[in-house]
Amino acid sequence: MRTIASLFGRSPFGPIQAHMNKVASCIDLTQQVTDAYLAGRFDEVQELRPRISDAEYKADLVRDDIRNHLPKSLFMPIDRRDLLELLITQDRIAGCCERTGHLLSLVSFTIPQVLADELKKYVQINFEAYKLSHQIVEQIDELIEYAFSGSEAEKVKDLVEQVARKEYEASKFGWKFLGLIYQEEASLKKSEFNLLQRLIEELGMVSKLSELVANQIRMTLERK
Repeated sequence: MRTIASLFGRSPFGPIQAHMNKVASCIDLTQQVTDAYLAGRFDEVQELRPRISDAEYKADLVRDDIRNHLPKSLFMPIDRRDLLELLITQDRIAGCCERTGHLLSLVSFTIPQVLADELKKYVQINFEAYKLSHQIVEQIDELIEYAFSGSEAEKVKDLVEQVARKEYEASKFGWKFLGLIYQEEASLKKSEFNLLQRLIEELGMVSKLSELVANQIRMTLERK
């Protein structure tokens, strides 16, 4: 297995890509835990929760390794500060996943169908934003090679705009979902109501941070 230090020798973005792959594992497990919860498989939720925490911890290890090996040389093709800011944003996505897993492990209840359907859609929209931002991270090396110009740059600019649209859709959907929760408030226990509110916040941050990742990369490459 290649070390973070060896990845820096190939590209300053290689370690960032390695970290984003760890974040992707957190996203995949969070998708699984929300699916299990909505299906009433609460034992599976309890089993998945520590797996998400473990995936988040592995992302932390990569993050710390990057910080320890990030060259201070002025000859890097991009600014060191830009890389660190991008790393922090990616890492916050993994944190959202871990908190979502913890929340779902605290309160087990059958979500009313009208809310369950909307929660499933909300998860999907937010995670679609993440997947688009992950695509952008995976294409950075090619953009560096071609000096952020030509058809490859246009593709990434289009992806950045797609992430922004997804975040907008997620935000709008989140307010709609919150309105439905308030409509169903009388049928929910306080703990259930609070859980759904917190889920809106944590899942919504996934798309917000994904948009930030996309914009940070675009600005970084345009300053190159």
